[in-house]
Amino acid sequence: MKTLKRIASLLMVAALILQVSVIAATVPQDVIGTEFETAAKLLSALDIMVGDGKEFKPNDNITRAEFAQVLAKTMHLDDLLDSYEPVGTFEDVPTNDQFAPAIEIGAQIGAVSGYGDGNFGPEDNITGEQAIKLLLCALGYNINADLAGGFPAGYNLTAADVGMLKGVVTAGTDMTQPISRGKAAILCYNALKIEVMQKVSYGAEVTYATKPGETLLSMKHNVYQFEGTVITNGNTDLIGSSNIRQDAVVIEGETTSAFLIGATNIAEQLGTYVKVYYRLDPDSNDRTIVSYDVVSNKNGVVNVALSDIIAGTYENLKGTGANKYRLVSYWEDKENDNTPKDIKVAYMPSIIYNGTSVQTFVFDDILDMQGSISMIDNNSDGIVDILNITAYENYVVASTDAKEYSIVDKFGFYDKQTASTTPRVLDLDIGESGNIVTITDKNGKAVQFATLREWTVLSVAQSDQSLSRRISKVLVSTETVEGIITEIGSEDGRPTVKVDDTVYQITPEYINSLEKDEAIPNASFNVGDNRTFYLNAFGKIAASKINVAGDNLAYGLLTKWNKTQGVDIVVKVRIFTENELKNYTLSLSKVTIDGVVYKNAEDMYAAIGRNLSMDKVSIYQSGGQAAPVLFKTNEAGEITFIDTPYYNIDAGETAYSLKPINEGFKRCTYKGLVFGTSYPVSTTTKFIEVPRTYEGVSEAINMKTRGVSSFTSGVNDDVQYDVKLYTVDADGFKGDYGLVYGSGGGGTGSIDTSANTNFLIVKKVTKAVSAYSGEETIKIYGYQNGNEVEMVVSANYYSHNMFTDVYDNTIKSVRGSGTVIPTPSEDRKKFVVLPGDILKYATDSHKEISVVQPVYLSDVKDFVADIMGNPGGITYKIMAPAVVARIQGNSVFLNRYAVPKGNLGDDQSSDAFGNQYICNLSQFKILIYDPSKTGADRVLPGSISDIKDKSSGTPSRVFFQLRANDPRVLYVIKDQTL
Repeated sequence: MKTLKRIASLLMVAALILQVSVIAATVPQDVIGTEFETAAKLLSALDIMVGDGKEFKPNDNITRAEFAQVLAKTMHLDDLLDSYEPVGTFEDVPTNDQFAPAIEIGAQIGAVSGYGDGNFGPEDNITGEQAIKLLLCALGYNINADLAGGFPAGYNLTAADVGMLKGVVTAGTDMTQPISRGKAAILCYNALKIEVMQKVSYGAEVTYATKPGETLLSMKHNVYQFEGTVITNGNTDLIGSSNIRQDAVVIEGETTSAFLIGATNIAEQLGTYVKVYYRLDPDSNDRTIVSYDVVSNKNGVVNVALSDIIAGTYENLKGTGANKYRLVSYWEDKENDNTPKDIKVAYMPSIIYNGTSVQTFVFDDILDMQGSISMIDNNSDGIVDILNITAYENYVVASTDAKEYSIVDKFGFYDKQTASTTPRVLDLDIGESGNIVTITDKNGKAVQFATLREWTVLSVAQSDQSLSRRISKVLVSTETVEGIITEIGSEDGRPTVKVDDTVYQITPEYINSLEKDEAIPNASFNVGDNRTFYLNAFGKIAASKINVAGDNLAYGLLTKWNKTQGVDIVVKVRIFTENELKNYTLSLSKVTIDGVVYKNAEDMYAAIGRNLSMDKVSIYQSGGQAAPVLFKTNEAGEITFIDTPYYNIDAGETAYSLKPINEGFKRCTYKGLVFGTSYPVSTTTKFIEVPRTYEGVSEAINMKTRGVSSFTSGVNDDVQYDVKLYTVDADGFKGDYGLVYGSGGGGTGSIDTSANTNFLIVKKVTKAVSAYSGEETIKIYGYQNGNEVEMVVSANYYSHNMFTDVYDNTIKSVRGSGTVIPTPSEDRKKFVVLPGDILKYATDSHKEISVVQPVYLSDVKDFVADIMGNPGGITYKIMAPAVVARIQGNSVFLNRYAVPKGNLGDDQSSDAFGNQYICNLSQFKILIYDPSKTGADRVLPGSISDIKDKSSGTPSRVFFQLRANDPRVLYVIKDQTL
């Protein structure tokens, strides 16, 4: 490798310190890798020939009118084309024709001509000879051509002499025939670089001559050429860090010069010998590259997949002293070659890893990663000087943080020596200075960070993130494959699974997460498993999960079992899984329960009861049994397999055996995939939150499924959880499944008071039938966040708990006058809720209301319940009561009732609690409750004119709702004041 010259003092480089974004110009796909690519790239960049925006169509013919346009743009007559008004020079070229300006201007300057009969033939295909003549005229060589014999022979001979036909005329080419767009592009490309014939006067004598370097490129487009090796881009140098701006490169040729990259992707050509075409700014002297070519005879580039490099060969040193080199072996075609190929690599090559230069490197560490290596010999001495490596790690999204631009991986990193897992977090730091992040799918289409979801697979190539300039290239894959594992094996020492008829490799990260040193290191990876497999951008399996449908495994809480007598005895169980309580029937043919196969329903029923009554199996010691289970169903949805925490020693139970890790529900703090100090979990551990009493498991609202990410984790956390963990690893101690005690119970559950709480202002109530159960209930019509909604109440909740929950006889007065004991009206007894009520509610898995807590009841004028928050604050997640103090334009001042920690006190007049300022009242949805009206007419939309302040003597009583200071609803209780 020749010595790279360092730039000691180069003002042009020093000026390129600012950072701007880079946008790569697109080259039409249909010319990439063809003989037309070089010409099409430059002509597209100069807006001379651009195709149709998607394709260049090099094999199509080009018309005389189209070529006239190309000729005008080749001569850079764009401004004249824009301003010219056609006059009708040719009879067959209307003045409103899009090509009329180019045709008429070309005729006026002598560059084009018609057929001599007043016609131009704009739709005729132009021949090769005609195109040559037009370009030679533009270059000023028409005099030479006429002296050499005229059209066509003299023009053909002159074109060959000046190099215009290079790459155009080959054996068998007939230039009398129409020329293709691709060949026409090469003609124009050649013409741009030919020195222009210019008039030279010596007194009265006039001659024609060329001047060195004065071409159509330089004279008309202000574009020049430069050749050399790209030694620095905005992120790195071949042998160190970069100090130029991120939209620039430094090229070492006859001189060492800096260039702005423009709309090209030349920054990716680090270490490559290139020919660039750049435009010179006469004011700033900036050189901006408009196009470039890799010079094939100056570069020896071998591109190899990392997996095709043979491990250990990078350390294979040959030669001595200054002639020392490495002999690296690789497979060129692994499927068909019998022996690998060898390539010589310099003893101390420049190494670019994921976009930045590195000094130390362990070559074999990357060979299991996806990616590639470009081995570049840029001085044709047969020895590779530069290794440009792109290596991807894989992440499976568990959760994202859109504020910090970070992603938590589902699996973490498992250290087999310490038997511990540490979290893996991908920090992208989008928008930070010096940090370039691209997120695309495998086809290069941009993907927004906000669209990343759980189970999305990311293949990430990151440079050293400790550097001031960093690169992150993220390839996003949402591709999945569903199927049955038919084989488990390996290829080249790497684990594989065959899904139906296709063999897939497994990413190293997923292999690590599966924990054991087996071919597929996970006891739950078995032939016959029906799984959903998540593939990365390279088609490798990065994650998988058992499909619940069909013969697959699911985790849930078994809460009830019984048997019914019909034609056959049928055993049914109720299991909570995926936020739903669902009834299942056990298969009559065969069911495996804790390792024992049962073919008789009576025996199945007895086995479930016996096993769940065993010590330490049921999670409730009184009131009834409930236990976590793993289960499978067949295609008919019938259960064929149940595994409980009971371990059947006599049956030799092994597969899917739920083994408790801790005794009972252990109270401990969660920190970084560990509960307390003794109970590790993984990012894929599944939890069910259960109520503290058995009665609570009768309603799905009292339970929910949880992931590890839902637990609070941090150095200073003191949040504790009552957890019980289980593992399916007979020798393991890490929790695969878990239970956590919640705050539900008593069959009614609890309502979350977070920002997602639902508030409903009741407008109308009707008798209805539940679409789910078919039983009588009520439907509530009302307003949520000011918008009209319809909600059905769960029939079970309506008939058993609703009245007691809503109409508690212990009601506090807002004004501190003590307990109010109301007398329910007949309507209240019948419908439970009435028009004008404000309800806080939650729904079950069927989207029916399953629990209600009232905020305001219209027939108990002072009723307020479950108000939370600091009375001195201004951010609320609940409906808060208030009295209007004064109104100024669209702003309102409220005296809010003081309700610290449930102590309902008097109205406060001080600024500490009163005179709450709500800006821009017009943003609120204003609703009115008018008790003088009847039925649904009592609740109706209102306006600011419906509100009265204290100056009226009868200030309005209101309820208002804010969420994170976002105005929602102002509910005016008409004719009710203090």
